[in-house]
Amino acid sequence: MSLTQRNLLLIALAIFIAGVPTLMALGVLPSLVPDPQWAGGDGIITETVGQVQEGYQPWFTPLFSPADLGIEPIMFGLQALLGSLLAAGFLGWLVGRRAALAGDRGERRVATIVSTVALVAAIGLLFVRTELGELQAFIAALQGLAIGTLAFFIGYPMGRRAAERRTAETSTAV
Repeated sequence: MSLTQRNLLLIALAIFIAGVPTLMALGVLPSLVPDPQWAGGDGIITETVGQVQEGYQPWFTPLFSPADLGIEPIMFGLQALLGSLLAAGFLGWLVGRRAALAGDRGERRVATIVSTVALVAAIGLLFVRTELGELQAFIAALQGLAIGTLAFFIGYPMGRRAAERRTAETSTAV
């Protein structure tokens, strides 16, 4: 299997994994779970404990509720952005280091194409609005992931420089 075929297969798998639950949430596909509970886990647990133990009072109350303020999708997007920045930056560093040691430059072109597609997807997702809070948070997380791929271009030259320094130090020591 060539690299292009493998990449296309991975893209198709990612679209399937993201698309099927989205289509179920929108009602296009039938849901696998009849009458799903869309409440958060904390709320369900509090209700269950209240039913089991009469007079239950929580020890603490939250300082604020992101859902009430309408910033929940922003928090999901920020979390995805920070995680993808770290992952893409480290991956760029590793690929840059390997490319410098091997004298290869092909990965940067592939990364440019992937990042361009990710940015176009992130911009396209700005125009998607839905009433489903969970789906809107998922869309915000996808935007964060897409923008986070740009960190590859920060890590790549850093990895190349690290490998070139190591190569220079090794050659001067010999």
